[in-house]
Amino acid sequence: MLRRIALAVVLLVLVALVAVVGMAYWFLSGDGIREALEQQASVRLQQPVTIGSASVQLYPRLGVALRDVRIGNPARVTLARAAVSTGLRALLSRRIVDAEVLLADSEVSLPLPPLPAATATEAPTGGGANNTTAAQGLAVESVSRISLSNIAVTSRGRRITVSGESSLAGSLLTITAMTVATEQSSVAVRARVLLEPSVTIDADLSAKALDLDDLVALAAAFSPAPTTPGTRASTSTPAVRLTARVSAGSAKAAGLDLEALTSVVR
Repeated sequence: MLRRIALAVVLLVLVALVAVVGMAYWFLSGDGIREALEQQASVRLQQPVTIGSASVQLYPRLGVALRDVRIGNPARVTLARAAVSTGLRALLSRRIVDAEVLLADSEVSLPLPPLPAATATEAPTGGGANNTTAAQGLAVESVSRISLSNIAVTSRGRRITVSGESSLAGSLLTITAMTVATEQSSVAVRARVLLEPSVTIDADLSAKALDLDDLVALAAAFSPAPTTPGTRASTSTPAVRLTARVSAGSAKAAGLDLEALTSVVR
């Protein structure tokens, strides 16, 4: 009698497990995860977000891969491919540690709409490099790899294309290798960017040839719009300190041809 009861309990547990696995598979592989991500992202960004497809992996690391992501109406950000993975154990304690982020074949049109203000539940819990936080108290501690491939950014009729590798540890962003290409120039960038308490950039830029007039026009196109007389600049825009060591085999400026250019920009 006890043996039959035990067998019945085991069968019920197996049936329940199969049902749970089946529901999880439906949610993760079907439209369930895509619709949930669309809804959450739209609420968080206060912009319409559509996702063409979404797939989730559970092993060896928890991750999600997205395709054809569009943000805004009309879309100001279009991501052909995006993937994020992180460790499950840290995620259960509301921490993102040693994550990997991939963005490829994407378009970004500036200016972007302003992000909603952070709520009290999103504020950092204290100072220090390990308190970079995101929505609902989720702490982003480290991102071991941020891979950008063919990311096109446009502003005021000008366009740059960015590809490269970087990582994030607390408030320190390290750009190990990145290429920024314009219609006239291609620049290799290595940099360390401190995000807190203010943005501080220490960079090395190198190129075979530079068109300095084109770079000045490009900088103007990607700079914030100037304020009109009688209006005050936004106090929410953080100050940025930049030190860049620039080197080029040749350069053009105001009709002059220069050789072996080296300069420090602050």
